[in-house]
Amino acid sequence: MILQAYSVECVVFRLETTHECLVPHYYHPSSQSALYGEAFEWNNQGQILKWHYEAVPAVQNAVLENNPFNAKRGDWDCARVSYSTVVKVPTEMHKFERLLGRNKFEIDIRKTLCVLGDIVLSSITLANVPFYHVVHVFSETRFNASGMHTTTQINYETPWYLYFCQRFTRNVAIKCFMHSIRSSKDQLCGPSVNNNDTASTFTLVPTI
Repeated sequence: MILQAYSVECVVFRLETTHECLVPHYYHPSSQSALYGEAFEWNNQGQILKWHYEAVPAVQNAVLENNPFNAKRGDWDCARVSYSTVVKVPTEMHKFERLLGRNKFEIDIRKTLCVLGDIVLSSITLANVPFYHVVHVFSETRFNASGMHTTTQINYETPWYLYFCQRFTRNVAIKCFMHSIRSSKDQLCGPSVNNNDTASTFTLVPTI
């Protein structure tokens, strides 16, 4: 049997993290300052291209489109951003550069975020991602006396030629989005006291 080039396997997993949060809502989560600061830090202070920000009515927001986290009824404050940035293929995957023809790519990112009280929901779509094309990321963040608690679900499809290294590619995704969560934490709770801030708890949660 010949394995077709378009054969893929759907991958879904969740992360749960808790960070100390000394100053909740240091910046308002849906403000342009918070969203741009998060994008800039997540991108390791690299170039942000074609930045666009807009406030959107809750009824039209993408958070409610296929987001696995339940959004309770209420007056949600929502915003949407889109931008592009240039990423490099991880050095551990350099052997696949011949398939791609280059090691740098411009990816497109769209994020919709909604806030209601101490709950923040977001939906992120990354397009033109090397090897995976499209990655969907959903998250729910809650603030309470013990800190900032975030549950993140990551959905993507693994192409057939990467089946053998799924654990590695999952670890790359975890590292990437742990960095994203810390970037968000710095905007929503204030900058870290030191540059080695890590989640006080980190759990990989199996999905059904």
